Amino acid sequence: MTDKNNSDDIFDEEISTRVVAKQVELVYDNQPIALFSTVVVVAALLLIFFSTSENGPILYGFLFVFSLVLSFRAYINWRYFLSRKNNDIDVGKAQSYYLFGILLTGITWALMTVSIFSLLELGDQILLVIAVLGIVAAAHTTMGFVRLATVMHSVLLVFPLMYAIYFSDFPDKTAMLIAILVYFLFVLRSSILFYNSTLNMLRFNEIAVIREQELELQTADANTANKEKSAFLSRMSHELRTPLNAVLGMNELLLHDKKEPLSEKQSARAKKVDEAGKHLLSIVDDVLDLSRIEVGNVDIKAALMSCQAVINESIKLVENKAAGRNLTINTHFPDIVIHAMADAKRIKQVLVNLLDNAIKYNKHGGIITVILKVESNNVARISVIDTGYGIPEYSLDDLFRPFSRLGADELGIDGTGIGLSLCKQLIELMQGRIGVESSYGKGCCFWVELPYVEQADDVETYACKEVAEVYPNNIKHKKILLVEDNLVNCEVAMDMLEEMGFEADVVNNGQQALDFFDNHQHALILMDCEMPVLDGFAATREIRKYEEQLQQTRTPIIALTAHAITGAKDKCLESGMDDFLSKPFSMTSLQLMLNRWLQEKAKDDQAVAQGSLNEQDTAPLTDQSDNKDVDFLDEDIINRLSSRRKKDGSKLLDNIINLYFEQTSKLLDELTVATQQSDTEAIRSISHALKSSSTNVGATGLSMLCNNLESISEQGKLDNELIEQVHHGYLSVKSALTERLLTASK
Repeated sequence: MTDKNNSDDIFDEEISTRVVAKQVELVYDNQPIALFSTVVVVAALLLIFFSTSENGPILYGFLFVFSLVLSFRAYINWRYFLSRKNNDIDVGKAQSYYLFGILLTGITWALMTVSIFSLLELGDQILLVIAVLGIVAAAHTTMGFVRLATVMHSVLLVFPLMYAIYFSDFPDKTAMLIAILVYFLFVLRSSILFYNSTLNMLRFNEIAVIREQELELQTADANTANKEKSAFLSRMSHELRTPLNAVLGMNELLLHDKKEPLSEKQSARAKKVDEAGKHLLSIVDDVLDLSRIEVGNVDIKAALMSCQAVINESIKLVENKAAGRNLTINTHFPDIVIHAMADAKRIKQVLVNLLDNAIKYNKHGGIITVILKVESNNVARISVIDTGYGIPEYSLDDLFRPFSRLGADELGIDGTGIGLSLCKQLIELMQGRIGVESSYGKGCCFWVELPYVEQADDVETYACKEVAEVYPNNIKHKKILLVEDNLVNCEVAMDMLEEMGFEADVVNNGQQALDFFDNHQHALILMDCEMPVLDGFAATREIRKYEEQLQQTRTPIIALTAHAITGAKDKCLESGMDDFLSKPFSMTSLQLMLNRWLQEKAKDDQAVAQGSLNEQDTAPLTDQSDNKDVDFLDEDIINRLSSRRKKDGSKLLDNIINLYFEQTSKLLDELTVATQQSDTEAIRSISHALKSSSTNVGATGLSMLCNNLESISEQGKLDNELIEQVHHGYLSVKSALTERLLTASK
């Protein structure tokens, strides 16, 4: 109890020290305004008094004294600012100097008021009364953070004024003195209230700051400890794998040595070594995966997969172990193939873990049943049911906790307790769910739910789901902000978003994005990187500053760029973007990207700016367009555009190609002008735009030419021959696209 009281006393003392420092800081910050106001009032008063009074020497004297006092206060203010800049402030000394300056100012006012009041005419006396009372009222807003300063200043100004009035010929002096006294008490009360309210505000603020700092330190310590633990596990796992590899390899060589075969007894022993080594290797792999997940370094590659195929492959891996315990594994599948969006390798890892547990915890001669079905909420559900001992309901919540064993020791079952925890984290990384249903003595049912895709040959069915089915209510009503200067790219992206059920706002450069962006209306931003006025990198940095200043939730920003070279990803992430899509991108890849980041947005997580790249979407353009003729058209892109219609019934292909013709003609005119002026930067920008839009209409050969021209222009070189090829290439592409339009219209 004593230690707690001492801790509280230390905390209160720290708060008080910080509050006093903040109070001193506030009065010094406000002092320049107070000094300026005093200079103006004193100068105006003395100027008026000079014109109506014959007491010039006295007035000059007070003008000189005021100049000295105010200069002193300005000097100590400058010294304070200098000390604060150098982080070398003595708070106690600074407060004493400030109070001394206020004392000198108050004494000067008192002496001037008492000395000249009776010498002034009635009009000037009234003016002096108004000036003094006004200064008293205004002063507590600048010096009210230090209570003694306000009281001292008010007393030194008001009471000498009352004294001067009392001993003068001022008319109705009694009434005036009573009025001034009441006014003084009112101002004093207001200043006390002001002081108390600001004191409480500062205390609460400093407490919040200290708590936040402590929380940040605790979080940092916890994160450091967690990373160190994960790093240790990772190192240990790698260190264990090296000797294990030697043990298993040498043991395998012994088992298969035909020149010097092992005896039957030796072979049996070697097989046990092999089984034990592989079991240890599986534990090491689980530990390694768990450490990777904790540091965010696990690789998940979601793709369309057959659930039946993955289940059958998983069963094959454990059927020998099941046979060893005389267990039967049954499957119940629908008549049609069920497809899901997931990482088949990781799903197999999860299912093998669940099946392995069903074998270990089952009764000898029991049954394991694997059921696959599609639930009404459009998910594929895989259930693994055993006839084992079951788990008490009160223990189910702890089942997926790392290192939880739940009675395995009593049953004599080996294991580390990390398998189910690993399964849960892997499934959640694939946007799925995992759970268990059980009662003691009646076995267990572990189930996994994954995003279901209705048809295997129509991947975009998954991508085109209504947003209401995929996203929570607080996301689906918000818009996507598309920042893209290329009209063809805008049309393509808008069509994809429209197919997914999203509404989108479109702006054409980074500056417009800053003007239009609204954190409360836009759930996500698709940001082109190269744009006029303000590029995507600079716009992203400004948006991040804006969010930080207003303490808003971080809005996911996805880079859209035709640059798929090494380093492009890093540049995007360094600017504050969260992920990266390389043009041209498919609807599926866009859907997966939106799915990943909007789900994070819906959970209000502090998005970590480390989005993983889709390998397929970031492949360099050169890999896709080698050895293609200039007028070559990518049939997949053309067919995709031909198969879609906009909401007004018009074909997307018609709209896109006509828009492409219009935009490209303008860009080629600009290219001609830039060539004549030898403006390589303009040529680079134009070729970048041509490359991007040509790719989106399937003109991959022309896109490759533009890509080469962009690369050469970046080096400050001018290639007239290549520019001529781009002009001729467009004519060939235009002819080919026009022919496709005519064919499609028949």
